[in-house]
Amino acid sequence: MGKAPAFQFYPSDWLSDTQLRMCSPATRGIWIDFLCYMWESPEKGKLSGSVKRLSRLVGVSEDEFLEFLEEMEEFGFGDVTKGHDDVTLINRRMHKEFLERENARLRKQRQREKQSCPPDVTPPSSSSSSSSTSKDNRGTPLTPLEGGNRTNLQNVKMKKRKVGDYDPGGFEKFWGAYPRRVARQAAVKGWNKLKPDPALQAEIITDLTARARDDPKWVEDGGQFIPHPSTYLNGARWKDEWRKQPGRAGLRKFSPKTERNIENAKAWIESKKRESR
Repeated sequence: MGKAPAFQFYPSDWLSDTQLRMCSPATRGIWIDFLCYMWESPEKGKLSGSVKRLSRLVGVSEDEFLEFLEEMEEFGFGDVTKGHDDVTLINRRMHKEFLERENARLRKQRQREKQSCPPDVTPPSSSSSSSSTSKDNRGTPLTPLEGGNRTNLQNVKMKKRKVGDYDPGGFEKFWGAYPRRVARQAAVKGWNKLKPDPALQAEIITDLTARARDDPKWVEDGGQFIPHPSTYLNGARWKDEWRKQPGRAGLRKFSPKTERNIENAKAWIESKKRESR
């Protein structure tokens, strides 16, 4: 089979992706260029290179590329891995589909090799070989990809979406408004474990936006005592009792981007309240 000349692009996903919409227009433009280069890459969905080479690839300065990386890490619309001399960018959907195709290709290749084996050749009879063969017959992926085939992955996702009134999209509002955005994957895991309904999501975001400015423990020393997002979620910290301290509360200042995220989160809370009436 020849090389596919194009990849699937979903305009509705692009336009409704909360992570991307909170990024600057420059970041969105750089990202779409990288998606095209990722498609042309031998390992689709993955691109590696030095800061200098990657910035040159999409026609931006190194400073502009570093700003792009900062927003990519902050909003998590792709995966970033920084090495000593290079940077690796990954589009999760494209890379996952590439690995799935490779899994299928390698399984078919192995099946053809077995079928073409001469009949007078006696297959290995050791217990280890039998064990290995039985695992292959069960469809064990030949490359490290969880879930094996795509249908099973989709079924798992559909089951997760049916749990109560859980809205996974609410995580982006939580993440954008949280004043200490670190350990995103752990936070996502905590959010999915909690599965907050819209009412609880509103309660959580209301609490953290208030504490981010007015809780003395969160304000002092540049916010170094603000718990990690996963700690906040796993410990149900929105139930904590705290008081404003005169002369210290309300003094914390945020970057313009975080200020916008907080305002967006507040607007989202109001929309959820109107929906529940």
